[in-house]
Amino acid sequence: MLFSMLMVPWLTGCHHPASPQNKGTGDACRTDSFISLYKDAILEEPAAMKKRFLDFRKTLHDSISYYKATVFAAFCCYHNARHDSASLLLTETGKFCQQQERKSSRLHELEGYLYNYSAVMLQESNNRDSAIACLHKAYDALAQSRSQGKLPDICINLADNYFQNGDCPQAIAWYRKALLAADSLGTNSETNHAIYSGMARIYTEIENFPLADYYYRLAEKDYERLSPYEKFFFANTRGNYYYINNQYRESLPWFHRAHHLAHTFKNKTYRAITESNLGETYLLMGKNDSARYFLDKAGEYLLANNHANASMRFYFDGLYAALALNHNELGEAQRLLSKPYDLNNISPNYIYLRNKRLEELYARKGDYAQAYAYSKLVRQYDDSLRNIKALNNIAEIDSRYRQDTLLLHRDILIAQNKAEALQFRNLSMTLAFVLVLLIAIVAASIVYGRHKREQYFAKQMMVITQLRMENVRNRISPHFIFNTLNVIIPALRQYENLAQPLHLLVKSIRNNLLISEKMAITLSEEIGIVHNFLELKKSISKDFPQVHWNIHPDTDTLTLIPSMIIQIPVENAIKYAFESEGHEEKRLTIAIKQTTGNLLIHIEDNGSGYAPGRYADTGKGTGTGLKVLFRTIELLNTQNQQKINIKIDNLRNINNALHGTRVLVEIPSNFNYKL
Repeated sequence: MLFSMLMVPWLTGCHHPASPQNKGTGDACRTDSFISLYKDAILEEPAAMKKRFLDFRKTLHDSISYYKATVFAAFCCYHNARHDSASLLLTETGKFCQQQERKSSRLHELEGYLYNYSAVMLQESNNRDSAIACLHKAYDALAQSRSQGKLPDICINLADNYFQNGDCPQAIAWYRKALLAADSLGTNSETNHAIYSGMARIYTEIENFPLADYYYRLAEKDYERLSPYEKFFFANTRGNYYYINNQYRESLPWFHRAHHLAHTFKNKTYRAITESNLGETYLLMGKNDSARYFLDKAGEYLLANNHANASMRFYFDGLYAALALNHNELGEAQRLLSKPYDLNNISPNYIYLRNKRLEELYARKGDYAQAYAYSKLVRQYDDSLRNIKALNNIAEIDSRYRQDTLLLHRDILIAQNKAEALQFRNLSMTLAFVLVLLIAIVAASIVYGRHKREQYFAKQMMVITQLRMENVRNRISPHFIFNTLNVIIPALRQYENLAQPLHLLVKSIRNNLLISEKMAITLSEEIGIVHNFLELKKSISKDFPQVHWNIHPDTDTLTLIPSMIIQIPVENAIKYAFESEGHEEKRLTIAIKQTTGNLLIHIEDNGSGYAPGRYADTGKGTGTGLKVLFRTIELLNTQNQQKINIKIDNLRNINNALHGTRVLVEIPSNFNYKL
């Protein structure tokens, strides 16, 4: 079974403070932003991204930023299977780092990138000891930089290399160190998936399947938010877990998921890995046609020139030999298993599988002596493998025990310190409580006294306000009578029959006197007063505007409204709006509608438009009506959370093609008129 490698290709964001002393801050932030923007495209379009990184570095003046872009260009080459180009770019960066006499935080960060990606390439070429050495350098460099948040990633990569080197206890120790570092730095959400996946893979290898499954399930919780590369790794290793546990049917869905993800990568190695895994799984399940299909697909790439090493060819010869045995093609199986190889360069696991197949081959041919000889080799390997796994289990348990002992000792010290801190905190809290209580008592006394004074002041102000309001409202009756007489007097000169106008005048005066002492009247009463005024004006006016009433049928006419809130805008419209001569038909519209929470009143004319203060110096208008109306609403609003809103607009200011005045009034349904 082929295993994909876990190396975390971490990226970073801009973290350098902007200051004159921090040379290259602008380029540093631009570079980190560029990396963050295009990081996901590296796996998908490595060739195009290499060119983009190389072009971008030409725009940089800061050397460290220049070589950071160079390292990422090398990483693009690696994913495009251009290892020679990647090595040249990394070597170029390494020379720059060696030439620097002073090591800044940013330079240490660059070295961390350099050593990490160098380790990735060394690991792929099976130079794991060198990869481990590079990763230790990367860890030391990052520990001295401001990118310590990436230390868990280096720990993960070290654990992966130790695991591939057969040192399971060291691998587990580095994974545990990664968990501790992530917890300290607060980066658990970013790294825990990789850590749990790696630990699960190691416990699978040493056949501690319950613990392996436990960590796989922890890792699987974050599957949906992973990058395609991380999803591929998890799916492939999860499939390997079931494969090693001889649960082939359960392994297939995960291998197929990894195979689907691998098709999104430009690097065909990932696809070939899953195809070989699928081929071997189908082979063990006896599905020979499917096995051959996937093995042929994997072989097209892995066995091509410059891709396959001796161990890889040996592995595929063994798989095709097993396929021949399934078809009872003993001659073809013997040909494939008899090919000459230098076994010193072959994985012991692959040799073990070949010996099992040779044992089966000679048993079928009736050569039991040879079959027995290979059977002994198989048993020797099984015994050796069991011993190694037992030793690894013992070493892992011992390592875990030593770590837990250190953690227990640390927890005891922490508990002692916590107990002392708790005693000090309790004493401090007691003293603080007494102090706060004294302050609260003093504050309560001050607040109570102030509240009593404010209540007395508010009561006096209410009395004063009511007196002022009575004075203001008592001015309404003479004001109304004055306007009414101005309407009637011109009529006396033109008409002999004065009965109807005088009747309307008397009625208007009577209505005004009735409401002068009321703060609010019903909508029905207000409409009646306005109707009476309009009839009075119409009876003596030759050029009276067309008045349109639009009262919605669902409107409750018993709703209380401030007195004269319709009358005053209508009076003003009749008196001032239509002074200038015009050919357009004069119109006055009064619309009333009740909504769920408000009563809406809309008064609009097509006259000359609202112009406050137009008649201030002429003596024609005093503006008293609107002043009284606004003061009344202002006073009433002080006693209510929901306010009456009144707005007067000149239509020409809204649309140059229009003219006239619009008054909008919004009265809350549950408005309180008590002062």
